[in-house]
Amino acid sequence: MSLPINAELSKGLESYGLFLSDGCLLPTPFRFETPVRIWHSAQLHASCSVGAYTSISPGALLVDVRMGRYCSIGDGVQTLSDHPADWFTTHMLAYAPNFPEPYRHQSVGQFPSHSPVTIGNDVWIGSRVSLKSGITIGDGAVIGAGAVVTRDVAPFTVVGGVPAKVIRQRFPDTLVERIRACPWWNWDLRTLALDWQHPEAAQSMLEEAVAENRLSRWNPGWRLLDRGQPPAEGQPAPLVFLPG
Repeated sequence: MSLPINAELSKGLESYGLFLSDGCLLPTPFRFETPVRIWHSAQLHASCSVGAYTSISPGALLVDVRMGRYCSIGDGVQTLSDHPADWFTTHMLAYAPNFPEPYRHQSVGQFPSHSPVTIGNDVWIGSRVSLKSGITIGDGAVIGAGAVVTRDVAPFTVVGGVPAKVIRQRFPDTLVERIRACPWWNWDLRTLALDWQHPEAAQSMLEEAVAENRLSRWNPGWRLLDRGQPPAEGQPAPLVFLPG
C-alpha cells in the first residue's frame, strides 16, 4: 500500500527521524535508518529501504530500491521497468493484463517487471538519471545528470552518458582500499570536523580517531514504517513503528 504524506503527518514523523515533505509518497511497510529526508513529489514504491542521512530529491520515482547511507538522489531520478524482449511480444498483455473486460487477454506466464536495484553508501546520482532494473551501484559512485545506467557501477567510479560509461575513478586505489577498510559512513561524525575537502587527510583523521577510540559507530537500527491493525469502520489506519 502507498502512504501519501501530508503536512500533519510530515510533522508527526520528524520525531522518528523521518523528514518528509508534504506531497511525497512512500510504500508501507517502509524500512529506514535515522535520519532520512525525502522531498516533495518523490515517490517510492514496492519494497524500498533507505539508509541514514540519505536525501531523495523532488520528482524521484523509485521502485524496489535498497540504498545505503549518505546517498544524494537527484531530481527526477527513476528506475526503469523491464519487458520480455525475447518473448513473442514485449507487451504486458502476456504476463500482466492491464485492461478490464471485455478487453483483457489471457496471460500465459510471469515476468518480473522490476528487479531490486541496490545502491551503496555515499552515492551521488545526478538529476534525471534512469536506472535499469536489477543493477548494483557501488559505494562512493557518482552518476552524471541525464545518464541511462544499464550495467552495474563499480565502487568509487564516475559514470555518465547514454548508455552510461566510465569517466574516471574518484580516488587512487590506495585511498579506495583505506576507505573500504574503514568506511567513514559507519561512524558518528557529528563531533569530528573532518577535512572533507582533502580526502587523504580526512581518511587519516578518521583512522586516527577510530584507533584512539574517540568515535562510536552510528547504529540507530532499522525501523519499519507500517500501518497497524485494521481500525474500526470509518477510522483511519494508525501508523506503527516496529524494529526492523
